[in-house]
This record gives sequence, C-alpha cells and structure tokens, in this order.
Amino acid sequence: MLKSKSVEGTYAVKSNHIPTKRHEYSLLSDFLAKAGIECDPELIGDLDRNTNPSFSPMLCEAMAICICNDGVDSSWIPNPHQRNDWLGSLSTRVKGAPFTACSPIGMQELIDIASFAIDKCYAATNRKYCTLMNVEWSYFDPEAEITSALLTIPSSPEDLRKAFKSIENQRSSEDMKCYEQQLIDFAATLRA
Repeated sequence: MLKSKSVEGTYAVKSNHIPTKRHEYSLLSDFLAKAGIECDPELIGDLDRNTNPSFSPMLCEAMAICICNDGVDSSWIPNPHQRNDWLGSLSTRVKGAPFTACSPIGMQELIDIASFAIDKCYAATNRKYCTLMNVEWSYFDPEAEITSALLTIPSSPEDLRKAFKSIENQRSSEDMKCYEQQLIDFAATLRA
C-alpha cells in the first residue's frame, strides 16, 4: 500500500484471465507488475489467494428456478459478482445437506458440453479479447473444456441437441421428478 501511494503519472493496466487449475499464476503479482509497482512477495502473503469458488450445481439450479419461476420470490437474489462470499458459504452448506441420492445421470457431461458450446459460440470474440489483452488463447479453447469422457464433441447445434438427448435418454424419469422436487423445495427455502 505504501508503494502504491508513491506512484505518480498515468498508467494503463490491462486485465488478465482468472487463474484456473490449467492456467495457474498469481493474479495480485500480475497486477502489481503491470502497474509498475515492485513488491516483495512476502508482503503479499495471505492476500495472494488463487481460488475462484465453484458453487454447488444444486444451488445454481435452485437459484435459476427462483429467477424463472413466478411463484418463487427472487427479489433477494444478489446481482452478478455481488455477495459471492455469502453464495460460497451457502454453497458449502448445500454440499453438506442430506439430499436424497437421486441426482441425475450425466451431470458433469452436461456441464462440460454446455461450457464447450458457449466457448465455441464465442470463439471469434474470445480470440479478439485474447489478442487485445495478451491472454493465451488456450484459456478459452473449447477443446480444452472437455474434462469427462465424452464420445463425441458437438460441432453443430444439431450435434448439441443429440448430445443433450443422449444424456436425457439415460436418465430415469422417477429420478428426474425426485431431483426437480428437491430443487423446487430447496428454492423455496433459500431466502431463509
């Protein structure tokens, strides 16, 4: 902080990608270097945390129900990037909750396919961003998103529909009803 107070003049600081397991680095050190501020790494200490919390899929789906279902009050839901600490602790609580074992088959595959489809759809824009911000393209490379053993990687909207349909066909309708009811019940209690 003392070093930053002594900085004078105008500086242009470009952003960088959020550290991930695939692209791990110190975000704070990267910022200080780009701002032209020299700082002893020991002074950063515990401030240099590289964690980007992932929220429970059940929490995300329940919040989606709150947003999309007129029968559930969604006025309490924070805006993007607001109260992430609260969402993180709520997510931890959800992960430890005694939900019945009826989570649907193919959850990770579904997440991987959706992530791949989004990155593929925005590949051209992401390439421009990477060039502008000097970020490695591999950070947004759709092929790198696939972490589970998928038989095929969707390359068209039709392939995407087939992949989703394949997962849906493997699921038990009773398990899906059970899961949906858990989500609705959970969504109704989230505000509390």
